[in-house]
Amino acid sequence: MNSLKKIHIQGFKSIVDQEFEPGQVNVLIGANSSGKTSLLEAIGILGAAISGTVDDESLQRRGVHLTHSQLYNSSFKDIETNQIGLSMQWQANENEKWHYAVQLQNSHQNPEGLGLILMKA
Repeated sequence: MNSLKKIHIQGFKSIVDQEFEPGQVNVLIGANSSGKTSLLEAIGILGAAISGTVDDESLQRRGVHLTHSQLYNSSFKDIETNQIGLSMQWQANENEKWHYAVQLQNSHQNPEGLGLILMKA
């Protein structure tokens, strides 16, 4: 049985550096602008990266709000980053564990979109 163990998000919108260990049922509760949608959009981008295509159509199918790519950067003014780090770990069975990581290059010089740097392990 496949089991998602951990999702790690760095430098994405309102999420500076956060790990999330999902259970079988997950309820997201919090004040407005506390990161609920950012978490779901990061998972959507990660899903698109795993499928091999990070473009507007692929992101929109996964519920990611299409916006100017620089708005995906961390919203904290004192944190400068041009990279978004997303990763997930899951366990296929007792002996088989997988890790998938992706870094999205979000350059101020390239406002057209996200550049994808895949790191699979």
